[in-house]
Parts: sequence; structure tokens; C-alpha cells
Amino acid sequence: MTAPAWDCHVHVFGDPRRYPFAAERRYTPGEAWLDGLRAHLASVGAERVVLVQPTVYGADHRCLLDALDVLGERAVAVAGWSAATPPPRHSRLRGLRLHLRGRWSEDHARTLRRAADAASAIGCHLELQVTAEAFGPVARAIGADWPPLVLDHFAGFPTGEAAAALDRLLDCPEVHVLASGLDRAPDRHAAAACARHVAARAPGRLLWGSDWPHTPLHPPGEARTHPLPFRRVDDPAALAALAGILGRPALAAARTETPERLYGRPHPK
Repeated sequence: MTAPAWDCHVHVFGDPRRYPFAAERRYTPGEAWLDGLRAHLASVGAERVVLVQPTVYGADHRCLLDALDVLGERAVAVAGWSAATPPPRHSRLRGLRLHLRGRWSEDHARTLRRAADAASAIGCHLELQVTAEAFGPVARAIGADWPPLVLDHFAGFPTGEAAAALDRLLDCPEVHVLASGLDRAPDRHAAAACARHVAARAPGRLLWGSDWPHTPLHPPGEARTHPLPFRRVDDPAALAALAGILGRPALAAARTETPERLYGRPHPK
């Protein structure tokens, strides 16, 4: 039986009167609810989907969980991790997401360890957004008791010394890379080269995500509470372009076998 096709990274945004945004946020999106998501999934031929908690909701997961319940078994979720708030409980929660911004420090190391422990305790993987300087410390921190890791958006498309550091991180067999966000890359040619390198370096550990509905780029601080439109991205065309970069077999695996293994069933605790 052929594994279903997945979209491993989307966000949903409901009516802000029902699902208010966090006061401290980096942007303010419009609504992107389930009719739009279903149309998007049909356009890219995805039967399964991973809903990822967006930062604008902070630790409030009501929008994510309500969408998860309405979508039923075709959807699983990655919640946001917070040191102050326990992760939500749901049978289709598959991961916790952690943002580690800024220069690497002992505080980052402690936060990473706490988040990894929390993910392991509930049988989930850990999804990371980190800067390139974190690749080395993360690789050194990973131990046998760690959960699987997913690096968002091609790990930021590293080049040069950062790419070499990513290679050392990819030596860890449970580190995966999310093949998404090419439209965000400042240098498309360098991004394509990075994508091909990761596919060759870590076959079987790529996951494809569209990043729908393509949240706005973060505005200056004074504009962060002003609603901004989503970016216009032709997702079927972007998917076809990625097939040309990675090769169709690698992209097919990133949409089927690999996500089915990571998201398709709960991880053993």
C-alpha cells in the first residue's frame, strides 16, 4: 500500500475575536482557516497535514487544537514549547517546536535540554528554529536519550563554515530537515545548492512542507500589531521547482515514507 502524501508544515489562523494573538508577537496575520487549507492541500496533492503552532499565539493552542479536531485523522500537530506552560494534551500531537534566537549561550543549552526532555516525556519529536552558530552545540548535546529532531526551513540555508557545521549535525541519525521556505531564501542559487547537498547528505531524512499560508515577513517593531497580507506563493509551482532541484524520487520520499515514519503514528515513549 502506497504511503499518503503529506504537507509537513502549515499554519492556521482563526477569527482573532475567538483566537486572540499574543501581545508580544513579531507580526499580525489575517485569517487562514480550514476551507483555505483544504483547497491548498488539494492543489499540492496532500492527503495528510502537520499543523504547526505559529508564534503569534504564544502558548495558547486553542486555534491549533480546534483545527486539529475538525480536520480529524488526516491531521497531526506540532505544538509550541514554553518553559512556563505545559504542552497541550492530544492523541495526535507529534512534536514540540522551539525557537532559539540570538547568540548561543548557556541559557540556550539549558532551554534546549529542557525542551528535549519534555518532548521525550510525551513521546514527541523536537522541531527547532536555530541559527547556524547553534549547529555545533546542538550536535554536541545530542545523546542516546534524545528525541528525533527536525530543523525548520532547510536549517536556514547555511553556506560555507555553517554548511560544514550542519554536516556534523546531520551525522546524528535522528536529525531531519524540513524542505521548505525556498521563497524566503535571500539567494535562490545558494539555497538550491544547499537543498541538493542536504538531500544527498541525509537521504531518507527530508520532510516536505509548504509553509502555507506564507506568513508576512516580520515588519519593524511599530508595525507588528498591524494586520499584514500573506505572501503570494504558487505552491504547486514551488513544489515542481523543488522536484527539479532535489529530483523526483527524493521529493517523493520527503512527502510520503519519511513523514509517515515520523508523524504517522505516535512515537514510543
